[in-house]
Amino acid sequence: MPAPDSVEDTRTTGDLFEGTDQPLGPGAALLRGFARDCAADLIAAANGVIARAPLRHMVTPGGLEMSVAMTNCGPLGWVSDRRGYRYQLLASAGWTSLPWLWLIRQPTLILAGDDDPIIPLPNARLMAALDGAKPLDPDELPSREPRRPGLTKDGALVSDLLKLLLKIRAKETGVAPRLIARSDDLEALAAGVRTDLNILSGWRFEEFGRDALALVEGRLAFAIENGKLKMSRIAEEIEA
Repeated sequence: MPAPDSVEDTRTTGDLFEGTDQPLGPGAALLRGFARDCAADLIAAANGVIARAPLRHMVTPGGLEMSVAMTNCGPLGWVSDRRGYRYQLLASAGWTSLPWLWLIRQPTLILAGDDDPIIPLPNARLMAALDGAKPLDPDELPSREPRRPGLTKDGALVSDLLKLLLKIRAKETGVAPRLIARSDDLEALAAGVRTDLNILSGWRFEEFGRDALALVEGRLAFAIENGKLKMSRIAEEIEA
């Protein structure tokens, strides 16, 4: 059992199993003696787990041995050594329910310690905030941009050519490609979109958009000359 928080806190482990229920707060209570009737079965089950996975003192990433011996039940368990904490971090990365806490309709008790070296207290505050959040009404949600058409196989090839042209123009102007055009704008242009594109107005049009539009519409082509990539403009046929 952890050391008492104060001189007055002199309870022993045995105190947890005697007496009556102790309220801890709204909707939470310590149920003293709740598991007394099945204590023998629980101890036997725990001993069965320990027999298959003996107690061991884990080592922290800093090289310190933990004072509490631990075991794990099941094919996966919490492991700590000099390489770090595993499975717990994996759970927070891939199995966390944090984004769905707002869907819980029942009162939820969130417990956290103020001296936890692994999970800091602000995490619990974040969970409590999300747990108490309410979904916005539909009229309060921000408007969504119209969905742009998807790319066909040919459109994907045109998009690749536009990315090549973007690299050439970025090198010539000394401006980073991502500042000139975004990938979704290139894909939209390749898919036939001609409105609400940043590359078709302002300085982006002068530096890149004009040639990008000419490439998409067949008025600009790439060619290899003396082993070097060249761009050539295709003269429009004028009907007599």
